Amino acid sequence: MEEWQGESFWRAEPGEFLIGHYEGVEQIQGQFGPQNVLKLSDADGTLWKVRMTAVLQNLLNERKPVIGQRIGVKYFGRPGRYHKWGVILDEDVPDFKPPAGV
Repeated sequence: MEEWQGESFWRAEPGEFLIGHYEGVEQIQGQFGPQNVLKLSDADGTLWKVRMTAVLQNLLNERKPVIGQRIGVKYFGRPGRYHKWGVILDEDVPDFKPPAGV
């Protein structure tokens, strides 16, 4: 996790995940121009922003989360040319219980 221009960005390491409520996607001005970020609010109410890769964007386009829906995002690393991500929605696991403190 990191702070950048006063906002909380999730800088994921392989194997890490973030669970929160989907708050949408917004475009920000990044170091190299416009960039889309995923917004998630966690159980503590912190709004996290996740820099979007093409793979993560495609997963969100396929899954189509709605605002306020609980989702989980996991970063698996970069085993080849592309960053590998996973996205799960609360409806995928109806009896899901997040780890303590999440």
